[in-house]
Amino acid sequence: MNVFHHLVKTRNNHDKLKAFLRRLRCKAMYFEPGLSDEPNVYKSYKDEEFVDFVIRNSSLNYSRLLGPTKIGRNFFLLTP
Repeated sequence: MNVFHHLVKTRNNHDKLKAFLRRLRCKAMYFEPGLSDEPNVYKSYKDEEFVDFVIRNSSLNYSRLLGPTKIGRNFFLLTP
């Protein structure tokens, strides 16, 4: 659920994530952003910024916060 934050650590992987999201077609995505305070990353997104990034670069248009996970990260549902 929260693997995308590993792909924003370098510019190359960030670009690959954008390309992947642009090709992705799905009816829904459950999305859990990673921690926004990781050091030495190409992009450090806050939760809403990361959700907006995914929406801007995919066929998904809406987000709904479902609540926090057991470890305190926010959990979102993204839909077209």
